[in-house]
This record gives sequence, structure tokens and C-alpha cells, in this order.
Amino acid sequence: MGSGLISRNNVPTGRELATAPMGDIELVNAVAPEHPLARLPDPISDKTLRVHRGTVVRDTARSEPKMTLGVRTVQPALIVADFEAKSAAQLCGLGVGALPRYLIADDIEAGRLIHKPFAKAYYETIQLAWRLENKGKALAGLRDEILTVPAPWLVRAN
Repeated sequence: MGSGLISRNNVPTGRELATAPMGDIELVNAVAPEHPLARLPDPISDKTLRVHRGTVVRDTARSEPKMTLGVRTVQPALIVADFEAKSAAQLCGLGVGALPRYLIADDIEAGRLIHKPFAKAYYETIQLAWRLENKGKALAGLRDEILTVPAPWLVRAN
């Protein structure tokens, strides 16, 4: 990994990495209107979620152990390549799971997805990560630019 975005709970170990928090992203649980969870009262419990297939974004780590976040231990899972594929799968009713609010806001507004709240709000801190061995001016300039200009998809910038 030269540089990349990681969540605060997904920092690879065993590497000489530096990280800097960028801010928080809001994740919301969403299902297709025809999904059985759409008809249940809010909030949806973990016990109820466990019996429905979760959609999970595949870990893209190449040299680190693979991790799966957001799937409950005995929950069946549909593994997808990225958040756009996860959103598409959930739009088709193929699974349930948390998605970044900015990515699905239009689908919720249009009724293509139903927001099914968790018991409490769910935010994930996004961090920029880079190898300590990379000390070039280009990386430093890019890193400084990323960390000083808030991304529009962050709910709370650091």
C-alpha cells in the first residue's frame, strides 16, 4: 500500500504505517422496499439482522490478513467488490447492511431504499494511511491537500 483510506478499526498491523484522521462518515442501514425487514418496526435488532443475508464489501488488502467488518458472526453474507456494488445489491433486495448516507441519499429520498435505523447512530472514522518509507514531496503535498480540504462526504471533518 502506497497510501489509502482506512477506517479507524481497520488499521493494518505489522507494517510501518502512519495515519491521520480525516473525519467521520455516517453509515445507515438500508433495505429495498420489498425486503422483509422493510416491514418491521424500527430500530432493527442485531438478533433480527443475523438471520438476513448481509452485503459485505470485499477487503482489498494484498499483503495483510483479510478482514470482514460489519457482518455478524453466523450471518450469511453476499461479498461484493465495492460500495457501489453493495448499494446495487441492496437495491435489488439481495441483502442488508450499512451504507454511507451520501451514497444512497437519493435512493432513500426516491423510496428505492428504506432507511432502517440501528439502535444508535453509526459513524466510522476514516483515516488516510501511508507507508513511513515513502517520504517524497509529491506524497507530502497530496497528503497535506487531502487533510486540509474537507471531503464533502464527511459528516464531521477533523
